[in-house]
Amino acid sequence: MIEEVSDIGRKTADESGRASAAAQQQAASMTQVSDNVESLSGRAKQLRELLSTFDVSESALLNPQKAAG
Repeated sequence: MIEEVSDIGRKTADESGRASAAAQQQAASMTQVSDNVESLSGRAKQLRELLSTFDVSESALLNPQKAAG
């Protein structure tokens, strides 16, 4: 009986260690995802600013010579 309890304790400790490692890995992954989202958001803002320097109206697209002049 003592051996069984000891075995259960070891198994529980092993599983707890695995669960803890998985949680740490998940937290690191979430941090990386958050950093990537922030980076992409900054790039999207830069692209929007760059795009705003161009005339992309329908009339400019249909008559590019008139829009350039």
